[in-house]
Amino acid sequence: MSETQAIWFYNSEGEDRKGPFTEEQMGALLTAGVVNAHTKVWSEKIADWTPLFRTDLRKLLGEKTIEPPQVASEAPKASVAPVTIPVSYRVYDNRLVGKLLYWALWVCMFPTAVAGYMLLKARSDDQLRFNALTVLESELFTMIYAVPSLVALILWLVWKYRATVTAHAIAGPQSVTPAGAVYWYFVPVMWFWKPYEAMKNLHSVFVGNGNYEKVTGWWACFWGVLGISFIIVTLLPESVAAASNLSSYYWWTVVLIVLEAIQVYAAIELIKEITTAETARTGPQNKSQPLPSA
Repeated sequence: MSETQAIWFYNSEGEDRKGPFTEEQMGALLTAGVVNAHTKVWSEKIADWTPLFRTDLRKLLGEKTIEPPQVASEAPKASVAPVTIPVSYRVYDNRLVGKLLYWALWVCMFPTAVAGYMLLKARSDDQLRFNALTVLESELFTMIYAVPSLVALILWLVWKYRATVTAHAIAGPQSVTPAGAVYWYFVPVMWFWKPYEAMKNLHSVFVGNGNYEKVTGWWACFWGVLGISFIIVTLLPESVAAASNLSSYYWWTVVLIVLEAIQVYAAIELIKEITTAETARTGPQNKSQPLPSA
């Protein structure tokens, strides 16, 4: 049986303790200069706060020689320029936004389910297929689909920004900033992986089980929907009325609707998991293991 990976906390002078972090994340904090060899750390394997270089994390320092810490008598008496302090992030209560987003996504599922039902019912007859596709392309149905989708998009970006701010506040620097968690969706090329990386960060900080299947599934479906939409827009006619091959137009639309339903459901499950874990980490009901005082 493999040994359970230790979870670490650190406590710098004049700061509240930060964590929990995996050993890999502690290595990233060392590289970023957030902690050093003399930063006091704690895990369930040790009894009290201990300098990092005296713990199992010593291996992260490599072969470098450990310099002695500066003592008070050695502190320079001349005035020095103030040290630039990293940006301080707040902890958001994201429960309301998470619930609104959760239900907004279920509302988005409604027109998708209606479209799927209409297409399924029309599968055996060309005239029924034509009628169903005509309804789906109507201005009314487009509006019914577009309005909840726009609301869900706005809530999604707000939720992700707030969750990323909280992740920075309780777990230290992440590879994607709170602003980046929003704007990378709109930056060509970078939009292929940066939003996914930001969501993985949230999953790692709040859920922390190392299983990213829901994140990967959601992202694969997201791009699957966009890819099928691109095919329909570029290769197929603008409307079913102009289609020379009704069957091809119908089945491409069926694939799009099915993949879209899967993508929305994957997003619902992902939001539910991360918001629940975030609430447990930041809410008043959180009863984390007490740590010894530094």
